[in-house]
Amino acid sequence: MNRAAYWSFVVVIGLIGMTACGGGSSLSNTPPPTFSITVASGSSQSTIVSTAFSALLVANVTKNGSPASGMSVTFTAPGSGASGTFANGQATEIDQTDANGMATSSRFTANATAGGPYMVAAAVSGAKTPANFSLTNQSVVLTSLSFYLSGEETTHEFIHKNFYALAGSIQLDSNGNVVAGEQDYNDGNGLASPEPQGDSITGGFLALSGSGQGTLTLNTNNKNLGSNGVETFGVQFVNANHALIIEYDGSATSSGSLDLQTLPSTPSGGFAFTLSGIDTGYNGTVSGGVFSISGTALQNGIADTDDNGTITMRKPFTGTMSAPDAFTSRQCTPLMAPWVPIGMKAGVRTMPWGVVIAPTRAAPPTASIRNAKAVIQGVRNSRQASP
Repeated sequence: MNRAAYWSFVVVIGLIGMTACGGGSSLSNTPPPTFSITVASGSSQSTIVSTAFSALLVANVTKNGSPASGMSVTFTAPGSGASGTFANGQATEIDQTDANGMATSSRFTANATAGGPYMVAAAVSGAKTPANFSLTNQSVVLTSLSFYLSGEETTHEFIHKNFYALAGSIQLDSNGNVVAGEQDYNDGNGLASPEPQGDSITGGFLALSGSGQGTLTLNTNNKNLGSNGVETFGVQFVNANHALIIEYDGSATSSGSLDLQTLPSTPSGGFAFTLSGIDTGYNGTVSGGVFSISGTALQNGIADTDDNGTITMRKPFTGTMSAPDAFTSRQCTPLMAPWVPIGMKAGVRTMPWGVVIAPTRAAPPTASIRNAKAVIQGVRNSRQASP
């Protein structure tokens, strides 16, 4: 073989070898599939602590841009602080993607810790970053409202319709559910709430339309009131703090008001009040006066009373006030000489203009305002002249 032919042969063999090596290198560098996971729905939710979020958490998994079915997706909530649990009672669970690449969690329930937004992560093998669902646990926002009504009940309708009065306080959550409350009822004829605790309000609901008109239902532990303990009222809010209220559950005909409690601190200073109702003989009686509160002392009281034409002027009185209970109610015991103590359930149920005090059943046998069904409407820090 001559030299030219030899080098031609070597060049050809070299080119073949280089081609073969290049082909082998190309086969070994095939890129792996690309997985990604994103939020499909269920993010940016909030709920009250210890309640379930309304929407399920849904993550979308793709492989090279196409839906990936049969993939295991791990949902993981924070291990402490504001968080929650899935249906398995744990902060994590694994769900499979469907034919559309969607993995759906079970119902997620907020724990008892308010806070957020926090992230629930959804991760899948092969994806560089998880999908994060933003959730918030809201604290229970309670609104305190006070109410009072007076009118006639139908309990003794075959004898006569009894005049009665009702005053109380309730707490509502942000959904209109009545969380708790208490009330005092008195008809002067034996039907009265127990004292000093009154009736417990264990539940109910405030349903309102866009016009501020609606219905308030109160579930009480006193089966003698309303319909087997359930009282139903029509309400009409005239502004955000005040509503007119009327009972229409068939047990009574009465009306009054429902007001937002706004008193920022313990009551003190001067107050004025009026009281109207009936005495033990079902004669009309009215009273009015002024007093002041300093700490637990009710002092400098002066009252006028007209009981069926018998007028008593400028009767002095003093008294005491207990510490507030959970509903800011206080037990007030005025002493009106020459009367013996007159028990009153002093609901310091704050309103934009003052307080409401509902009298209780305890009263002296000779007191002209014994069993008066009325509401004392106090005007906080009133500086008007005494009667």
